Parts: sequence; C-alpha cells; structure tokens
Amino acid sequence: MFSSAMQELKLLFHICFAQNHGVLHRDRMENYFKPQAERYDSFRDRLLHGRRELFSEIEVNAGDVWIDIGGGTGRSLEFIDEKINKLSKVYIVDISPSLLAIAKERIKKNNWKNVYCIEADAASFCLSDVERADVVTFTYSLSMIPNWFEALDSAYKLLKPNAQLAVIDFYIAKKHPNKNNYPRQSFLARLFWQIFFVGDDVFPNGDHLAYLSKLCSESSFKAGKGKIPYLPLWAPYYQFIGRRKNKGIE
Repeated sequence: MFSSAMQELKLLFHICFAQNHGVLHRDRMENYFKPQAERYDSFRDRLLHGRRELFSEIEVNAGDVWIDIGGGTGRSLEFIDEKINKLSKVYIVDISPSLLAIAKERIKKNNWKNVYCIEADAASFCLSDVERADVVTFTYSLSMIPNWFEALDSAYKLLKPNAQLAVIDFYIAKKHPNKNNYPRQSFLARLFWQIFFVGDDVFPNGDHLAYLSKLCSESSFKAGKGKIPYLPLWAPYYQFIGRRKNKGIE
C-alpha cells in the first residue's frame, strides 16, 4: 500500500511539473503520457470526475456509431459496457500511441468486437465519406487540444443531423457568461486555475461553451467541482450534451 501511494505521488509530481518537450503536439502529448500510461487510469479515476454520469445520460440506439475523441486508454467506455454491444461501431481516437496501447489491451480484456483504436489528431480526424456518427464525446480532452475549435468543427462534421455531442472538461468561466446557468468565477479563481493547469498543457477556456452552443442545441448542462488527489483543491468542471444544429458550420 505504501509503495502504491509513493507511485501515485510520483505520478502527481510528474503531472504537475513535467516538461512536455516536442515541437509537434503529438510529440508533446506522447512525452507527457508515456511515463504515466501504466497508472493512468487508477489515478485519473479520482481526478477526472463526472465521466460515468455523463456517459449514462447519453441516449443510444441499436446500431449507433460512437466516437470518443481523445479517448486515451478507453477507460470511459467501461462506464457504458452494457451498451457497447448494441452499438454498431465505437472509435477511440487519440494522438498518443502509449495510451492507445492500453486501450487495445482493454478492448481485448472486455471482448469488445466493435471497438476500434485510431491514432489521429482530433483537429483533422475524419471517417469515410459515407459514415457518420450518432454520438461524439470529448472526456477531459478538449482542453488539451491546441486547435480546439478545429476539433469541434471536425466533430460537428462527423455528426449525423440531430446527433449528440457531449463534452466534459475542466471549467474556467468567461468574465460575463453568455447563459445564466453557466457558473461565474472571480478574477482570482480564473487566474489560479489557468496557472494551475498550464504546466500540463491543459488550457480550460471559457469560450468552449460558447462555441458548443453555436454548434449544438443544448440538451443538458451541469457544473461541479471534483477533488484533486492529495491536494486540498477542488477543480471546477462542466458537462455539456447537445444535439447538432442543422446550420452550424459549413
């Protein structure tokens, strides 16, 4: 038990203070995730709050196609294990080979015959010309994508008409939120969380929700705070589920 705690503290140190070297986004992400891949899930189950709740609220029908962008190790899919067999295809899209290696092991362990791993950049990922998705999800990945607006544009194009786009991520409010149900934060809170996350190349952005609202009709929105392991801090996060508007981007 002591050894496990020490390993987690080392992981926390790496998360907080690692230098993400690399010219390309792919290289920075791989250099960041590779040293922590083996203990990635056990730690992040206590860091990335709300994923199970979000996935349980997403409506799925038999034969649907689900794309989890920035899906990493595929851990989030275990929250809907009972639904996976009714889906036609599930794609785990991630830029890190180390995390996808864990995802492939998970697919084999769970005997998922319809789940596929794709190594790709979220901002440029696309399916075949004839295949579209019924569900696209981002689970704590949008804030790690430099060109996040391009990633959302890409996700929008992947969706069938009226299909669902669901996002959960760390939250930093705009000074003046564009909807009354979006929580407000003080200037110091916004500044603190920007500084706290920036070392990990995590960039929560108040414009995420504004852009999501442009692309989708909001079905559900929730905000909360989740405990950060070993630290006396509760990080703000949001859950958004929306349906693709007929006219968002071209």
